[in-house]
Amino acid sequence: MHDLHVRSVLTVALVVTISCLSFHRGSAALGAPFDGRAWFLNGLGYNRTYTVSAFGSDGRLLPHASNLTAGEHVAWPSAIDDRRSLKVYASVFDGTLWSQVGLWESPSFDPTQMHFVGNVKAALPEEPYGIGPTHVGYDPTRSGGQPYLMWYLVRGPFGPGYTIRLATSPDGLAWVSGPEVLWATQTEEAAGLSISYACQLRSGQWVLFYHAYLSLTQGYAMIALSDSNTPAGPFHEKHVIMPNDDISTQIVGTASPRTDTFAVQAPGLLQQGVSYLLSDGSAETLELATVTKIDGNVVTVDHPLIFNHYKHHVVSILQKKVDPSVAWQTPQGWRGVFTGYGQIAGVTSEYTVPVKATTLLGPWEVDTTRPSPVFLPWTENYVFSAENPVPVVQDVGCEIRGWSRTDNVRR
Repeated sequence: MHDLHVRSVLTVALVVTISCLSFHRGSAALGAPFDGRAWFLNGLGYNRTYTVSAFGSDGRLLPHASNLTAGEHVAWPSAIDDRRSLKVYASVFDGTLWSQVGLWESPSFDPTQMHFVGNVKAALPEEPYGIGPTHVGYDPTRSGGQPYLMWYLVRGPFGPGYTIRLATSPDGLAWVSGPEVLWATQTEEAAGLSISYACQLRSGQWVLFYHAYLSLTQGYAMIALSDSNTPAGPFHEKHVIMPNDDISTQIVGTASPRTDTFAVQAPGLLQQGVSYLLSDGSAETLELATVTKIDGNVVTVDHPLIFNHYKHHVVSILQKKVDPSVAWQTPQGWRGVFTGYGQIAGVTSEYTVPVKATTLLGPWEVDTTRPSPVFLPWTENYVFSAENPVPVVQDVGCEIRGWSRTDNVRR
C-alpha cells in the first residue's frame, strides 16, 4: 500500500532524472515463485503517474502488457475471472480525489488485452474525501443475486480512513453501497486503516487483510475475522500479523560501484535471500539488492553495485510499513506477498516481499525460500515502485483456486 494514503500524489518529490539512474534486474529476483497465474500490480513512474499492468508469476511484466490508465492516476488493482470475462478493478484519481473505481475488461481472458469499461463506483456524498483502495471478490454461490462484492476504504482527510464498507453488485457494473463492516478501534489503527485483501475460510468465516496505521509513518499488517459467515461481517476480532521491522544498519566504509561485497555494522539484522535498499536517504543513490551470503560482517549481494554507498545504510523493505497485499492458504500453511513501503522520507520505494506462516494468526515472516522481491519494477521508469500485487481469482476462497495462464490462454 503506497503513501498515496498519506500525501497527494501531486506533491511526491522524485528528484532524479532517467539519465542518472540504472536498474539491475538481479538473477535472485527471477524464477517462478508461484504457478502460472496472471497478476496485476501498480507503480509510480518518473512522470509521477500511477498505472496498473499485468505480470506473470516469474515477477516480470507480461509480454505486450500495457498500462491500465484512466483520469490522472490508477492504483490498487483487484482482478477476477467471473467466467464471462477477465475483470480488473482499480481506484481512479480524478485530479482532486480518489473518488472513483474503474473497470477494465478482457472478454478473451487475455491479461494483456484489457479495455477500459468506465468508472463503475463513485464516492457517496457522505464520503467527501473519496474511496479506495478496494478489494473485489466474486462469489457465484452467494444467494440473493448479488455475487459481486467490493470492500472499500472510506478515505479520511489525510488518506487513511477509519471505516471499511461493503458494496454489492448483480453484474459487476452497477454497485450499491451497503453497511460499514470494519472500524478503527485498536491502538495500531490510531492514524487509520485501509483494505488489502479479503477471502473466505473453509469454515465459512471471512477474513479481511488490511493495513493499520499506527501513525502516518508507521504501519502494520493486520487481519480481522468476521462475526458471522457473511462478507458483511461485521469484523471485530483483530490480530496484528506482521509489524514493521525497523531494520537498518550502516555500511562500514564504502560499498563501491562494480563490487558485490561490503561490510556492515550489524550483520545479524540481515537475512540471506532477502532484498534490501541501499541509500543515504536520497533518491539519487537508491539501490535494491538481494543478500546472497553473510560471512562475519561482510555481506554479498546478487549483483555488482551501481552507486558508491560510502557510509550509507542497508534498510529493510519492511522497515516502516507493511501492507498485506495478498495471502492464500495451502496444505503447508499460509503464503502471501506483502508490500513494504515508505522507507525513506520523500522517496518512493515500494517493493513486494514473499511471506509465510504456519497458521493464519502467525507468526508471519519473510519467506527466504522464494525470490525477493517477488515482482520487479517493470522498467527503469518504475524503479522506485512495484506494489500492491493481486492474482486473478475465480472465487472468494482463501486457497485462490481455479485460474492459471499459459501463454495468455485461459484454461
